[in-house]
Amino acid sequence: MRLVGLRRFVSGWLFVGAYNVLQIASCIAAVIGAYRARLRTALEELGLRGSFCRAATFSFVTALPMLVTFWLSSRFNTQITVLSVGVGCFLAPFAEEVLFRGYMFGQLYRRARWGFWLSAIVPSALFALGHDLPKP
Repeated sequence: MRLVGLRRFVSGWLFVGAYNVLQIASCIAAVIGAYRARLRTALEELGLRGSFCRAATFSFVTALPMLVTFWLSSRFNTQITVLSVGVGCFLAPFAEEVLFRGYMFGQLYRRARWGFWLSAIVPSALFALGHDLPKP
């Protein structure tokens, strides 16, 4: 974005959102390509065929303590937008879960048969390393 000069015309959140959608599509395409699976089978492999209502309820309940803590300890951000909330709070975490839990864990546990703990630790370590990078 910076190199092409589009940063002033396109929101950074829009770029992050497009990257996240591409990340999800790449995981689906990788399962379809690797196993010659249909879309429905690929979605099942990634854990995306479950009940949306159950998943949303579980996510809200587990995130509630963190949300209440932020609400009590932080000031309201006046620069917040619908795009930043949509991408930063919903799309980006969903894409990370699909990649690290759905794809990586699933491939290591079910396909490579590494065992539960090793299959859980490797994606978790990569997830942590990806969030520990210095900001530019």
